[in-house]
Amino acid sequence: MRSALFSIIAGVALAAASPLLADEQNSELITVGSDKFLRWYGHADRTYFIQVSDPNDHLRKWTWAPIIETGNDENISYEVDGTADKGFFRLWFSDQATTDPDGDDFDGDGLSNLDEVTLYQTNPLNSDTDGDGLLDGWEVVNSLDPNDDGTDNIDNGASGDPDNDGLTNEEEQDLGTDPNNADSDGDGSWDGDENNSGTDPNDPNDAPESGWVILTGDSAQDVPKNLNRTLTIPAGESRVIVVLVASEEYDYYTDPETTTDFNDTLTWNIQPSDLDPLEGSIDVNARDGEWDTAVAEERTFRTFDPVHIESGMTITAPDDSPLVVEIDLTATNIGDGTLPSTVMVGLLPVVPVEFFPQLLDGDGVAIEGSENPRTDAGQTNGMTEEDPVANRIAHREIHMRIVDGEILEGKQLTWSMDPLFVPPAGGNPVFRGDWANSTTHPNRYETAVHFGANGFEAVDQATAHTDIDENGESAIRANLAPVGFNKGRLRIEVEDFVGDPAKVADMEVPAVVVVDPGHGGTDSGAVGSDGTTLEKNLTLAYGLELQTELRDQFDDLAPFHRVLITRSGDVRVELADRPPVARDAGADVFMSVHFNSGAAAARGTETFVERTEAESIATGDTANNPGDNHNVGEDETLAGSANTETFNSVAASDANAINRGVQRAGKYVTRDIYLGNVDDYFPIRACLVEVEFISNAAALASLTGANSGTIMSAFAESIAAAIIQDIEDQPNP
Repeated sequence: MRSALFSIIAGVALAAASPLLADEQNSELITVGSDKFLRWYGHADRTYFIQVSDPNDHLRKWTWAPIIETGNDENISYEVDGTADKGFFRLWFSDQATTDPDGDDFDGDGLSNLDEVTLYQTNPLNSDTDGDGLLDGWEVVNSLDPNDDGTDNIDNGASGDPDNDGLTNEEEQDLGTDPNNADSDGDGSWDGDENNSGTDPNDPNDAPESGWVILTGDSAQDVPKNLNRTLTIPAGESRVIVVLVASEEYDYYTDPETTTDFNDTLTWNIQPSDLDPLEGSIDVNARDGEWDTAVAEERTFRTFDPVHIESGMTITAPDDSPLVVEIDLTATNIGDGTLPSTVMVGLLPVVPVEFFPQLLDGDGVAIEGSENPRTDAGQTNGMTEEDPVANRIAHREIHMRIVDGEILEGKQLTWSMDPLFVPPAGGNPVFRGDWANSTTHPNRYETAVHFGANGFEAVDQATAHTDIDENGESAIRANLAPVGFNKGRLRIEVEDFVGDPAKVADMEVPAVVVVDPGHGGTDSGAVGSDGTTLEKNLTLAYGLELQTELRDQFDDLAPFHRVLITRSGDVRVELADRPPVARDAGADVFMSVHFNSGAAAARGTETFVERTEAESIATGDTANNPGDNHNVGEDETLAGSANTETFNSVAASDANAINRGVQRAGKYVTRDIYLGNVDDYFPIRACLVEVEFISNAAALASLTGANSGTIMSAFAESIAAAIIQDIEDQPNP
């Protein structure tokens, strides 16, 4: 019988068994004899641990007894020493093989079994005693409490951040960094910043692409301390560079009697490649009045309180290459040698966070995820048109953030926009269209209604102001003239900062095309020479094929370009209901697909555009064939391409095909009055393609015979390309 190793329990006990690794020998029970001893049968090669609970704790608190026993197929007994009349025991065991039960680490948490039950009161059979996701041994090594999941002190739990470096304890454990040291590798950049920038917070030679470089003058009195780092801004990305200073000498140097004793010197030289540097130097005691302002504004950064914004710069790396930034800092502790001052340089990414509203697909359904920014090289973010006839503008609200920009709260942003659309003929980027066409939204920027006003203030037609909020964020509504493929780059400048404006996001007006398969439902259209082929079926097949091809080609450019169709099934759509689909969607192109009928010998491809008002008057037929085409030249350019591509598609399979060319007529669906084109504003080009005469037996045989699929596919592919080219070539309306 063993001597008692614990004495808080005596008398009547509750027999209990709590096996961790059960097997067929699971028959242990603790019994308490009248002579105050514990007894259980110890199976060979099984290691046992005991927990005890004071009667006053009512089984809510258990303590590990300093006991580890290995069984040998005989009873194990312990004498109980104490005066209590009742108590509680729990028996735990493991079947892990061992020759050193005290020194082994059964649960692999980095603590020996004996240390767990004697020093730390942790469970030797559970690597995470408090269930917070942190290993007991890791918590012990890093001075955290392995028995507190953060309930008593949040810094002990998985979400705690004792060193305020932006990484939780769980993240620090995964990364192998020190949760009590914000700069584990001593390279001047905080662990959280390095991790967020994709660099190794444990490698002092792995310089982050963005983040903070921090130097504290904590060397000997009057001895300069230097730090040099090279950071890289990835191609096409922007940073707000901010210089902050902090000092433990504040409040001392605000005292007139001691000010001259405290004058630590901080210097910085920030050199972006091929650009002007941002450099400066201060004696901290010269900032006493400004520091009082920093206190009043509650400007704090991490553990530094207060901090003063010394200077800053906005900068953007070229679209095709990264930008290298050399940072050289010096801090000298002068006079006192005990109250250090700190200089901090942050390269803060400028990122779009969210857009509003969601974009719509060709069926008018919101595109899931379209509120999320597209930021990869060459990607643009779509805009939308609401009531395009009345508003004549495309727009989107942009919610943006300067990462770690909380320190800039209250600073004013100045917004501007650069053109990005490059004409097909080459040359410099241009804006397409004119904001002046919109009487309701004539400026490039307006208040963001959905994301909040953010102190919006219009400056002029091309620029505006907003404020940075307490989260380092701001928002605005951006407008662009509603011409397909029109593109603009949104930029910001920060109040009092130098440099070029920083990029926020690239925006693009969607190209919108409406395909109109003629006839449908009870309106069969022309009947083929075979007496059974109906025009409505051919137009639907060709229209759907063209819609699919356009969507495929548009998706290769950007997923938000839209292709609508006036009918997708065998239904009757009245003529009056077709052009408004294009008008209300802000379409760039309306293309109606038909098949012709006439004399048995007639055949050929022809394409129609609306005639002008003067032509209608000249024909004397203004009642039956009216004309009011305001952009007849643009319509004819579109029609010419469409007619050529349609003819070529048919002729490739039929040597007898004929090209009848482009003609002007009073086709209802192509009339500007119904499309919304008016005297001073005509954004839609429209034409009606007659693919072939199905009244001609030879032509019908070609369209419906063995080559029918080839002709239809060639038509869709070539017409889609022609439409896209037409939108790209479109002059500024």
